[in-house]
Amino acid sequence: MISYKIPTLKYGGRALLYFASHKDHCSLYPVTDAMLEAGGDEVARRVTGKGTIRFKPEDPLPTREVAKIANARKHEIDAGGR
Repeated sequence: MISYKIPTLKYGGRALLYFASHKDHCSLYPVTDAMLEAGGDEVARRVTGKGTIRFKPEDPLPTREVAKIANARKHEIDAGGR
């Protein structure tokens, strides 16, 4: 779906991941504390501002990290979190 004018993946009727591509970077947002924790150091070094993971196309997030982030969000939704 489109939410806040950006592509959004939904799960259980809730936003799982928001993502966007910009001129000089890509972003995943908003990211919760549980999602950041699941991503570890690889993700933590890319956080800018409140709840945004930013990366360059030439230095993408590893697929395994994206899967960890998405799974953490899925568990949050299943538990009734924001």
